[in-house]
Amino acid sequence: MSGPEVVIKSVPAMRVASLRKTIPSMQAIGSLFGEAFGFLGQHRVAPVGPPMAIYYDQEFRETDADVEVAIPVAQPLPKSGTMVARELSAVETMACAVHQGSYETIGASYGQVMAWIEANGYRMCGPVREVYIQGPESGQDPSAYVTEIQVPVEKA
Repeated sequence: MSGPEVVIKSVPAMRVASLRKTIPSMQAIGSLFGEAFGFLGQHRVAPVGPPMAIYYDQEFRETDADVEVAIPVAQPLPKSGTMVARELSAVETMACAVHQGSYETIGASYGQVMAWIEANGYRMCGPVREVYIQGPESGQDPSAYVTEIQVPVEKA
């Protein structure tokens, strides 16, 4: 079975509207995005790029996961108790692959990316990002979703 092609690239710094919480299950990430997009809509702040999730746990966690949703924005945010505007750091060396299909099948793509990282003499060195290029907001069938997996790496 062939998997997604893995490429090494740098990712620039960007200003994001951010909301970070520990969620009880992966299904709860939708409510985080709902809260974040609701806040932006209420304050008329338009996204300037695709939304992403950043996973801070060392290993995948099905429950009690430390997750940040981040939406690229160009303008400042009003003060809020939970939403913050922050600079998402640039990452010079990111192993990236594009997953096409539903989120239920993304685990296989992660497995292939992690195998590539190990086989090519790298190791993970920071939180993993998922960039949602095309997701539920597109109205498409989940089989048409497009997600870029980004894993910060360094030579082992």
